[in-house]
Amino acid sequence: MSIVSYSTFRKWVRSVEDASDKRPKAKDAKPGRPRVEESFSEASIRIRKETGWGYTKIVQAMRRLGHSISRQAA
Repeated sequence: MSIVSYSTFRKWVRSVEDASDKRPKAKDAKPGRPRVEESFSEASIRIRKETGWGYTKIVQAMRRLGHSISRQAA
């Protein structure tokens, strides 16, 4: 008794084998989220010192300027 036919099984195997060949191989790519540029870090610290805003307001101000940073990065 089989759950799937042999042709279906072979189709699944071919799709897995083909998918592994199509993925780009990044040799020097580091795992995880990309780092925030130093200029954003310095800007958020400067805004905090000059205005006394919290991180939520800093993130909102940066987003209004067109920069997307997380609350943890602020």
